[in-house]
Amino acid sequence: MVIPWNKMNIYKITLVVSFIIYTVSWSFITILRFLSFNSGVFDLGVSSYLLYSLFHQPFRIFYDGQPSLALNKMIYFLIAPFFNLFPNDEMLLVFQSTIIGASVFPLFGIAKHFTHDDRTSLFISLTFLFYYPIGGVNWFDFHFMALVPFFFLTGFYFYLK
Repeated sequence: MVIPWNKMNIYKITLVVSFIIYTVSWSFITILRFLSFNSGVFDLGVSSYLLYSLFHQPFRIFYDGQPSLALNKMIYFLIAPFFNLFPNDEMLLVFQSTIIGASVFPLFGIAKHFTHDDRTSLFISLTFLFYYPIGGVNWFDFHFMALVPFFFLTGFYFYLK
C-alpha cells in the first residue's frame, strides 16, 4: 500500500535520509582512509583475521601458542556470516558506519517516549549524528566497542516498551 506524501511523517523521512547520508559519507571517508594506508593501529587486520578464521579455521583456537580467537568477544559469531559473504576489510568499515548511524532509530524512539514530540525527537537524534566523538569513533579503525551505542540504545528502547 502506497502512503501519500501528505500523510507521511516528515520527521521520520528526515531521520532515514540523515541516516543514509551519515552512513554513506562515513563509509566513503573510512574506506578512503583505509585505501590510503592512513592507519595507525592494526586492529582492523586483527579483527579481519579473527572473523575470517571463524569459518575457515574453526577448530584452530591457538596459533603458535597465542590465542587466535578471542572467546570473550562473542559478537564475532554475529558478524562472521556477513564477513563470510563479503570477506574484505572495507565491509567491516561500512558495517561499523552503518551500525553507528543506525543508533539514531532507537534514540528517536527513546526521545519520543519521553518528549511525545517528533520534532524534538528528531533534533535529539540528529544531534547524536553531529556529536563529534561519534565521528571520532568512526574515524578510528574497526572496533567492536563502536557497536555498543547501537546495542545499548536498542536494549534501553525495548526496556521502555
